[in-house]
This record gives sequence, structure tokens and C-alpha cells, in this order.
Amino acid sequence: MQSKLADRTTKAELMMYRTHKDNLRNIQPKVDSKAPPLNPLLMYNTGVMKINAARQSEIDDQNLKLIQNINVIYRTQGKTDCYKPKAIDLWKSTGVEESIAIKNKKIFKENNLLLSKIRHAKPKLESRAAIRKHQKNHYKNLIFSSVHEEYLKERIKSRNNYDPLIVNARLPKNVRIKKSNCFLDVVDSTADRRLGRLTIELYDGVVPVTADNFSALCRLRGPGGYGGTRFFHIVPGVFCLGGDVQYSVGIGGQSAAVHDGRRCFADENHLLSHNAPGVLSMYNFDRNENTSQFLITFRPLTTMDGRYVVFGRVVCGFDTLELIENLGLPSGKPKHKIIIGDCGKIEAHE
Repeated sequence: MQSKLADRTTKAELMMYRTHKDNLRNIQPKVDSKAPPLNPLLMYNTGVMKINAARQSEIDDQNLKLIQNINVIYRTQGKTDCYKPKAIDLWKSTGVEESIAIKNKKIFKENNLLLSKIRHAKPKLESRAAIRKHQKNHYKNLIFSSVHEEYLKERIKSRNNYDPLIVNARLPKNVRIKKSNCFLDVVDSTADRRLGRLTIELYDGVVPVTADNFSALCRLRGPGGYGGTRFFHIVPGVFCLGGDVQYSVGIGGQSAAVHDGRRCFADENHLLSHNAPGVLSMYNFDRNENTSQFLITFRPLTTMDGRYVVFGRVVCGFDTLELIENLGLPSGKPKHKIIIGDCGKIEAHE
């Protein structure tokens, strides 16, 4: 009886063991891929989100209006006034609104005039036939220049040798065109940098006394020469003044040699003209009192013909001349201290 009970117990345990073993073999891991429950209202304030969204919409509207205004200003080249302060609505009683309305009408007329000019603008070559003819001639010139190199070299040589002062001047037949070269090294003393070199061509055959005076002051070392003197007056778009070898501020100056017991000399002639940028002429307080001060033009200034004696022109260093021009104010006062660091005469072999 006991042995049968023990067998039954052993079989039951064996069955449980096998069942447990099968369960272990067939077990599958459980992965919780579901997102945890989340209530956005607990993390975000609905009222604040609405305020931010409304503010973002307002900023977008303002940016759109700004872009439209910029576009209008760009198309009309700045002739449209898009500025209107918020307080303008409160100024009705003071008449400000009426004045602005008048101003807007004026701007409106200018805009219409500009639009009319744009609509009625015509090219220099009005017909297509004229354009084709111009292109054909241009193509022929290019082919001719590429085949005949001598012709091209002569064209380049004649362009490089072009002298606007001589071409447009009515020189006497006995005048011999003789020239020499000097240089001025310009330095920005305030910024402690070298601006560059001005190479100047002097007309020794047309104005020998004036050219020799300038050349001598360039060669002179120490006090009395151009070295270390300032460009004391710079007017952008007009001219610059320099050469005060006494005080360097534009109130003095003296010539390189003594003329009739004085350190100044009379106007030699007015054959050459201020008809190009970079023209060099004597500057004086009164006629026939030339000392050492000179002026260099930034553009043609023929209105000064007959008043100042032209004796040279800048042939190299126009980028330096432009830097000098940019360092001036409309009043003539230089922004920085611009001085002639070094100067001298360029020999023929150089």
C-alpha cells in the first residue's frame, strides 16, 4: 500500500517537472512597447501656448510688411517713405498729418515720374538691324586684331601714350614736348600704413620753371622739401591740397629757388587744362605768387583754367589717389593725418 502511494507521488512530481520544463522551453519574453500615459495639459499651460502662437503670428505679419516696404524702397531707389510713427494718429490737431500727406503726394509724383522714365526708356541702338550691324563690325575688328598683331600692338601703344592734357591743348608750334617723372610715397600716419605711390609726369617743355620747382622740392632732403609734409585739405570729388613746406597746414610755402629776391614766382602760362582726374597744378593765394603748394584734381575741373598753372599729371597710382580722396570730408578737413613719406625724381633709366 505504501509503495503504491510512493509511486503515485513520484509520477505526479515527474509530470509537474516535465510540465515546468516545457513551460521554460516555450517561454516568450514580454516587451512593453506602449507609451506611458501622458497628459500634455500637465506639462504645458494652454493659455501661455495661445499667447505665444498669437505673438508669433503678429511677428510674421510685421516681417511680411517689412519685406514689402523694403521691396518698394528698392524698386523706387529710396524715393518712397514707408515710415509712419504710431503717434501720428494723435497729431491730427497739430497739422502733422496734413504735412505728411503733402509729402506723400510729392513722393507719389516722383514715383510716377520714375515709372514713366522706366517705361519709355530706349536703348542707344533702337532697331535690331542696328544692333546686328554693331555686333558684325565689332566681330570684324576682333578678327582683324587677332590676325594682324602689329595693328593690335599699335592700338595698345597709342592708348597707353594718350595724353589728355596735350591732345586738348592749343600749344604753340615752337613748344617742345619734353617730360620728366617724379614720385610721392603717401603714408597714413594716423593708421600707420602706407597708402601707395603717386607717379607724376611733369611737362618740362611747356612750363619749365614750374616743373623744375616741383622737381627740386621733391629731390630736396630735410627741411624745405616735400618729404614729411601733409595733404592738409582734401575735398572728395574735387581736389586735394599739399606742399606747405613751412608749416604743413596750408598757411605757408616757399619755392625751391629765389626769384627777384623772393621765394615765389609768377604764373608761367596757362596752356594746359584741368581737364582730367589727377591733374597737378600750382596752388596760390593770389596770382603770380606761386611757392610750393600744389593741388591734385579728383575729376576734371576746367573752371580753374586760367587761375592755376597746370604743370603735371598723375600717370600711375590712381588707386592711391582714390584712398586719399576717401580720407577727406566735404569741409576739406582730412579724417587722418596724410603725409608724404618719401619723394624724389625718377631717372630715365628707371
